[in-house]
Amino acid sequence: MIDLQRCLLLVSVLVAIGCARQVTAQNEFSRQVAMGTLGGRPMMLAQGTDVLSTDPAIREAADTDTEADKLVGVEPENEEAKKNESDNSGPDAAVGSTSSEATESQSGGFWGWITEALVWTRDTIRDVLMPLGVVALAVGLILFCFAAWLLNLVALPGNWLAIAMMAFYVWLGPEEGRWRLGLFSLVVAFALGLVGELIEFLAGAMGASRAGASRRATLMAIIGSIAGAILGGIVGLPIPVVGPVLAAILFGGLGATAGAMFAEWNNGKPWKENWRIGQAAFWGRTAGTVGKMLAGLAVLVVCVVGVLF
Repeated sequence: MIDLQRCLLLVSVLVAIGCARQVTAQNEFSRQVAMGTLGGRPMMLAQGTDVLSTDPAIREAADTDTEADKLVGVEPENEEAKKNESDNSGPDAAVGSTSSEATESQSGGFWGWITEALVWTRDTIRDVLMPLGVVALAVGLILFCFAAWLLNLVALPGNWLAIAMMAFYVWLGPEEGRWRLGLFSLVVAFALGLVGELIEFLAGAMGASRAGASRRATLMAIIGSIAGAILGGIVGLPIPVVGPVLAAILFGGLGATAGAMFAEWNNGKPWKENWRIGQAAFWGRTAGTVGKMLAGLAVLVVCVVGVLF
């Protein structure tokens, strides 16, 4: 269970780093477009458009300058550029451009290759999923996060599954508009996931282990809590909407108590000590589950708000 949580945490961190690099590149591109420069020169000139054609007065002045240059014998800049380009189009220039392209391709290193692979994968998945519609993808994300939130009841890393799916949506989903999920929402959800893990760790430290339970009793408490949570979710409580959730939390604590007490009874400990360890297992499991569920609920709210507003 711990290895699975560590793997999900590592995947979430790698995807978040890739998303951050992608957002940085997009911001740099937008900044260059806003400043009118792209590739180190004016953007409109790089696109081959006439900058002076937008203002009639400036265009008339430019035509006057051109006529004056012709009378003096000065060649236009475009002619000079064409001559220079023709002079530099020999074999040496081709070799130089090839070497510069190779150097540029190698300058990215490992992270450059990772970024290119992520962009290619994202575009491929977009071609497959975008016909479904952005709204369908957003609704699917919210439903997945809700299902992952319920997995916390059975001691599974539901919060990290939700955060991983949010990172996937940030990377794959729309980059602007109402259905966009920003990087800030992902960072907040990641922080809430860490808070949930911290609460569960502290609750476990104050539970059966602190009361003197053996490793076998701790393991049996985990198994009993999972079985109890599943049974509680099926049986439920006569409370609308939240009845199954409350039943899963309650039965999970009772299952942890039964598992810990059974393991300690097999080890030959007296009944009073078994009962004390069982009580510690119950409160540790219940407090950890409630804290993790609250953190998961906050992650779900961040997801919904980030997508819809």
